[in-house]
Amino acid sequence: MKIKFKYLEIFTRVIAYLTTLTLIVLIITTWPAAKLIPMLYFASKAFGGAIIESAEKFDHEAQPWVKATMILPDNRGTLDLIRRHSHPMLAEFDMRLSYPYPLGTNTTVDLPANTGGQTKTNVFWYPKCSDGGPFIRLVDRNFECVVSLQDGTTYRLHHYKGKVYIAPLSNSGSYSISEADGEEPVVSLGDKPAHVTSLIFSKDPGTYLGRFDGNRSSYGFVSEVEQEKELIDPK
Repeated sequence: MKIKFKYLEIFTRVIAYLTTLTLIVLIITTWPAAKLIPMLYFASKAFGGAIIESAEKFDHEAQPWVKATMILPDNRGTLDLIRRHSHPMLAEFDMRLSYPYPLGTNTTVDLPANTGGQTKTNVFWYPKCSDGGPFIRLVDRNFECVVSLQDGTTYRLHHYKGKVYIAPLSNSGSYSISEADGEEPVVSLGDKPAHVTSLIFSKDPGTYLGRFDGNRSSYGFVSEVEQEKELIDPK
């Protein structure tokens, strides 16, 4: 599916106009700069045209999925955070998560789109306990989710007024909260209703394993041995 970004054409025209204005200022302030007019003008036109052409040719569905992999504790297999470019110019990505369930195979789920650039995602581990599990919790600056390796379910989490709300994962990154005086808040995460949870991951930070890092020269996983934990507070 081809995507045309019409606003890019407006953007490039603005750049061309600003370039022209800059040239006029140069002419007024220093006459020799007038010799650069033809070269700079046509260069700006060519640059703007190249941007528009690149955007119009961008095929979202044809972009490759890039995988970053980490090894889970207790011989539980591997966890993959997978992404692909969703915008021709900006650092925006479709996201997927692949985790070991059922035993011997992997389940892959769609995550909310990452429109926040080359973000980092912290990973925390909870061994099997009375609440179930093992659990894996992932936190980036846009959202937080937890995976139960006991039943293969993925949930989204949201912190509000000292409580942790949980809902089945959807691929929408939105959330809504409404509350009336004296009543409990009504929270929705994506298109799913949420409720307060008291499971282990709502009160225990878990064991930090490392982070998926999109700011590196190559997308990958950085273990807790390689670098110290960076605090990430989801919106």
